[in-house]
Amino acid sequence: MKRKDLYFWIDRFQIGGLEKSIIQLYDDLNKKEFFNKIIIFSLDTSGNSIKNYFESSDKIIFKFHKNYFLAYLNLLKILRSGNIVFSFKNHIPLILISFLTKTKLNNLFIRHSNSILSTSCLLRYKKNKLFFFYTLFFRQRLRLLIQNILYSLVPNHICNSLENLLLIELFTMRKVYCYTNPCYLEDDLGKKNSLLKSEKKSNYKAIWFARYSYVKDIKVLFESVKKIDSLNKKIKLDIYTSNKELMRKNLIKENYLNFKNLKINLFNWKKDLDLSNYDLILITSLHEGLSNSFMEAVIKKKNIIAPLTSSGFLENISSNVYLYRPGSSDSFVFTFKQALFDFLNENYNNDRKNQYLFNQEFYQKLYHLGKIN
Repeated sequence: MKRKDLYFWIDRFQIGGLEKSIIQLYDDLNKKEFFNKIIIFSLDTSGNSIKNYFESSDKIIFKFHKNYFLAYLNLLKILRSGNIVFSFKNHIPLILISFLTKTKLNNLFIRHSNSILSTSCLLRYKKNKLFFFYTLFFRQRLRLLIQNILYSLVPNHICNSLENLLLIELFTMRKVYCYTNPCYLEDDLGKKNSLLKSEKKSNYKAIWFARYSYVKDIKVLFESVKKIDSLNKKIKLDIYTSNKELMRKNLIKENYLNFKNLKINLFNWKKDLDLSNYDLILITSLHEGLSNSFMEAVIKKKNIIAPLTSSGFLENISSNVYLYRPGSSDSFVFTFKQALFDFLNENYNNDRKNQYLFNQEFYQKLYHLGKIN
């Protein structure tokens, strides 16, 4: 199968954490073979720094240009040819030039190295004279606003933090991929689950319990059950809700109560639910603070599937929490499948499993985008 080329655009190559991340990403994607070749694209002034920083630089393809004008001219040609560009620094000029020349940005990825939260709060803790402080503060807010408007023109974004993923999606209204270098995940792969007894079960028991409300994103639950049934594993799903009859009516309407492998049981809401007999707790809220359902599941040391919408879900490291992309049944089912696989095989990467899961989403995007149709 023919594959596209990938270009790493780095206008200024210095020595630091970002440069280290660039090299790690290059090594990882080079092994994956998603692309025909990966080219490091920069200016002549960064040539020596880049070549000295990369190991085995004689095997790497470099393209350097004398100035920004020639570099941007060639980047526009690359984007128009259908190849992929990863921009790592100073994204605004490339976005503006592409927009003004009506160059499509479908194959451009911009990598965010800083948190939007930390950037927007940069001056909050600086000690300045009052007038000077407010002048800079409003300039910072205006700069951030303009930046995010331009960023919203680009459909593909990469960051290295799940929290930042949410913030960038909020500001740009675009899809953001979270990528963590696999070298930081290797120590955790293959760990046994310390929270579950090593019992082999023929039936997998899950529970969803919440009031009947759109805020609880019942739509994702409905869209997922048919896909879960197709996993060909015997699964029992108990649903406790404030409006059992309306839930039943909608499930019957979609013919979701007669599956081969997934058995759904409906119950009226109970104040005190015993979670002890369940293997997996499902939470599908569109927004949360620190969910009571979540905390009850944590206390019982249960596996949990939850959306990437609450600081409580992000901060928790004492339980097996599998995060999925809010509002996406595909992401929910992918996460459910991974949780099921881990449970049945007692195979866990506890501390950073969600970084691993979101890496797979990033890889899938690159694999399909790298194809030549």
